[in-house]
Amino acid sequence: MRTRRSAPKLGGAAPLPRAARRSVTALPDPPAVLVGCCGFAYREWEGAFYPEGIRGTAARLDFYASRFRLLELDFTYYGMPTAKGLARYARGDLAVVVKAHRSMTHERDAGPGGFARFREALGPLVEAGNLLAVLGQFPQSFRWDRGSAEYLRDFHEGMGGIPWALETRSASWDEPRVREWLARKGIALCLPDQPRLPGLFPPRTYATAGLSYVRFHGRNAGAWHAHAEAAERYTWDYRDAELAEWVERVAELARRAARVAVAFNNHNFGAAPRDAARFAAMLEEKGIRVG
Repeated sequence: MRTRRSAPKLGGAAPLPRAARRSVTALPDPPAVLVGCCGFAYREWEGAFYPEGIRGTAARLDFYASRFRLLELDFTYYGMPTAKGLARYARGDLAVVVKAHRSMTHERDAGPGGFARFREALGPLVEAGNLLAVLGQFPQSFRWDRGSAEYLRDFHEGMGGIPWALETRSASWDEPRVREWLARKGIALCLPDQPRLPGLFPPRTYATAGLSYVRFHGRNAGAWHAHAEAAERYTWDYRDAELAEWVERVAELARRAARVAVAFNNHNFGAAPRDAARFAAMLEEKGIRVG
């Protein structure tokens, strides 16, 4: 019989700097639920989401902001962002989530200097008051053990008080003691919708901070592990019944958290904005305020 490794003890808390607190609350009259997409500048969305003639980042961003109030920026994972690059997203009509650079989550070799560069890049969003959170999305191989717990403590310190959400693909993190530590730190636990495969984090309704963050990845089980390109796993059109499963979950999260954000990551072929709009309509039908 396999013996289970004892759980690492996690603890401690630190107050948010005033600027970081302001970044979460500055949007006027916040709705209970913000809905949007992970990324927005996909060429394949032309015709599927963007009308003919809307080209270029600025035009697409304006059109996107006319439809959704939440935007997750994912290009920051592939290249370390700069303040100049993020300044265009410092606008009052969007709440922005910024995905942490891969050196901070997958390679885990950013060091204090890398974290400092990332924090500096967030400056325009913090000053504008529309930074909702940073997303720290870790791979399924990042399992709960003492070393991983210690790294999360370092990650939290490296954020310097900037609010962030933790997404762990591994089901090994589905532990009460993990949630207790996150709650003490004020860290949101990201709740994914993804294939129901062994070892993947299951659907949950945990609220560990003032923000509750849900990400829809699609349920393409066949391509989740076996694919030529990683983006293939996110090819999925949600059925009404699949979205309906989350309506009551999100309603419950809205009762527990000050703000709920829902981002669709099934971006291939324009499915994300289509499904995000459908889900927002389903929430509104239940009387839930949506942004």
